[in-house]
Amino acid sequence: MAAENSDALDRSCAELWKIIGTVLVRCMSSLPVWNFFVLLSQVQLKYGPFLVNPQIIRQQRGLLQEYVQSLLGEGIINDQFASVQTLKSADEPDAIIKLITSYFVDVEAVLSELTRSIDSSEADFDQLAAQANTIKEKSLCIGAEHMKLACENLIRACEEKQGRKFSQALDWMKLEFAQTQDKLDAVVQMQMEKRILRLGSKGPK
Repeated sequence: MAAENSDALDRSCAELWKIIGTVLVRCMSSLPVWNFFVLLSQVQLKYGPFLVNPQIIRQQRGLLQEYVQSLLGEGIINDQFASVQTLKSADEPDAIIKLITSYFVDVEAVLSELTRSIDSSEADFDQLAAQANTIKEKSLCIGAEHMKLACENLIRACEEKQGRKFSQALDWMKLEFAQTQDKLDAVVQMQMEKRILRLGSKGPK
């Protein structure tokens, strides 16, 4: 009976962490980074000591590793992402979270510029190619494989200077970005949950 109660408690804690992680990810999109981590610390102080146990921490690490491996298998990301994921330092323990969110913001901005440019009557394909290359470089840095391929396709369309091909290539890039964003959002959420568990395991100061 005691073992059953313990398993039920672990499941309840894990479900609660999923809810907390989802809420925090939503807050992350609307809060400055500093304010977000203040919020994260407050959550840790209030809930961490009551919910964290070593088994949940191990399970969370395993789930994250399995998910990243599945993205590698799908080709959404490449080995570069796995390398970037290990980036840690005393001052930047959550570097991968900031890198992913910064990538989203930067790519969305360039995609908006590309959309506005192609809608104009006089498109500068050399400029459009340069903007597409900017996204490619950012995608290479983070290891977003599908986005890199979409960028290469868009750059070829720019070189051919055909508006129709460019529009088709841009639509494909937007679809790939939406998919990549959805997949990496899940990585962010799992990283955030791991962060909460790591802080919670230390208990309130």
